[in-house]
Amino acid sequence: SNQMFIVKIADFGLSRILSSQVYQSTETQHFPIRWCAPEVLERREYTLKSDVWSFGIVMWELYSFGALPYEEMSNKETAHKVVREGYRLNKPNNNK
Repeated sequence: SNQMFIVKIADFGLSRILSSQVYQSTETQHFPIRWCAPEVLERREYTLKSDVWSFGIVMWELYSFGALPYEEMSNKETAHKVVREGYRLNKPNNNK
């Protein structure tokens, strides 16, 4: 069968009006560790590049049919490995 899926992605929870290309956050509550780029995890600096990283994680979720990114690790382990060890997600296993 030839099924068609429509995917709509929207999350404006961290939206900000910026006066420069870098947004520095001091907030620590409700922090989406698994979707954050290394520079966000390390320095809380958000840029267009960190947005692309987060979008890449969302695409990984789609291609893995909703698997949790870094599923085998805690948030703390995820942040440490991504920032300090350069860990990256493996190719999604989408053979379901």
